[in-house]
Amino acid sequence: MTAEPLRPTGLLRIVSVASVAADDVGRGQRFPLLILDTASRPDLEELLLAHEPSQPGEVDTQWATIGDALMPSAALLICRCRRPTTGTVIIEFRLPEYGRVVDFVLSAHGVWLQPGGGDHRPASQFLNRQHTFIEVDADFAAWDAMYRRLLVRELQKRGMSKDVALKLAPQLILEERQLPERR
Repeated sequence: MTAEPLRPTGLLRIVSVASVAADDVGRGQRFPLLILDTASRPDLEELLLAHEPSQPGEVDTQWATIGDALMPSAALLICRCRRPTTGTVIIEFRLPEYGRVVDFVLSAHGVWLQPGGGDHRPASQFLNRQHTFIEVDADFAAWDAMYRRLLVRELQKRGMSKDVALKLAPQLILEERQLPERR
C-alpha cells in the first residue's frame, strides 16, 4: 500500500490554550482546549464545526515537525477528517512556546479544538463556543527526547548550567505530568 500524499487544506496557529473536562468525554478527564486562528479560513472553521459530534476514529492524527530533527521550530498535529466531511487540518505548535501543550496532548491522548479569531484574547472569552474533541492516538516516538532537549535549552537560557539543566529536566517533566490540571 502506498502512502497517500499529504494535501493540507490549512495550517492553523494556536491563539489561546485552556484545560477543560467534560463528563461525556474521558470520564471527566482534563484535556487541552486549543483555540485556533480560523479568521482567514472559514472553510476550516466549517470543517472543525462539522466534526463537533465526532466519534472516535472519524479523524486520523499524525505528528510531524518543522526544522531541525533534534531541535525543531514547530511540532505539527495533522488531523485528517474522514466523516461527516473530509479535509485536513494541520495545527502548528511553535516550540518551545507550546512544548508543554504538545506534551499534554500526548499524555491525554486527545484535544478539544475550537475555531477562534486571530486576536490573542484569553481562553476564558472563548469557552462557551462550540468545540470539537479529537482523539489523538498517533505516536510521536521522538517527543520525549525532543521535549527534554527543549527544556534543557530553556533552563540554560534562564542561567542554569548545562549539567544542572540535564539533571533537572527529567524531574520537571515528571512533576509536570503529575499536575492535577493534567489528570
